[in-house]
Amino acid sequence: MVTGLVVNGEAKAYPHRALGKQTSPLYDSLGGERIRIDTDRQGQPQFFNDKGEPLTGQPGYWFAWYAFYPHTLVWE
Repeated sequence: MVTGLVVNGEAKAYPHRALGKQTSPLYDSLGGERIRIDTDRQGQPQFFNDKGEPLTGQPGYWFAWYAFYPHTLVWE
């Protein structure tokens, strides 16, 4: 499972398994913007911009996200 996020036309997939191994909050950049990622114990992410406003991610299976965004980046 991944949650995909698109910011300013740039797509990135965030694997739940990898996120679940990290301590929240996490920070990343996407589409020229800095984002904060908060995760629960199961690795379910919530995304926020620099102003603290929520960003909408799309949870789903990797193959489905990749089918729509074949040039996606993958968070590691």
